[in-house]
Amino acid sequence: MANTFKNAWAKEVDHSSAQTVYTAPGATTSILIGMTLTNKGASDITATVTLHDDSNGGSGTDIIFLKDVSIPKNTALEVMRGNKIVMETGDIVKIQCNTEDVLNAFLSVLEIS
Repeated sequence: MANTFKNAWAKEVDHSSAQTVYTAPGATTSILIGMTLTNKGASDITATVTLHDDSNGGSGTDIIFLKDVSIPKNTALEVMRGNKIVMETGDIVKIQCNTEDVLNAFLSVLEIS
C-alpha cells in the first residue's frame, strides 16, 4: 500500500453552485486531514461545505458538513482541528460561498492506495 500526501485547493470558490474541490480517486481510501477556508475579501462571508458519499456508485448522498459558517473579512478558518474524515472511492468535497471571488479553500489529504 502506498501512502501519498496531497493538496487540493480552489481559488475564488463559486457562489452560484457548490464547487468540487476534491474527489477520492479509484482504488483509494482518502483521509481528509486538513481544511482551511480563507476570506480574502473586505466583508464577512459565509461558506457551506458538502460531502458527497458515493457508496451507492454514482447515486450517492450529499451531506452538509458545514452550513453557512461565518468567515470574517481578511481571515482564515481552520475547519478540521484534529478531526479526520475517511473518504472512499468517488466521495467528493464540495464548497460554496455566498459571495463571488473571495473564498479560497485548501485541503490536505492522505491517499492510501
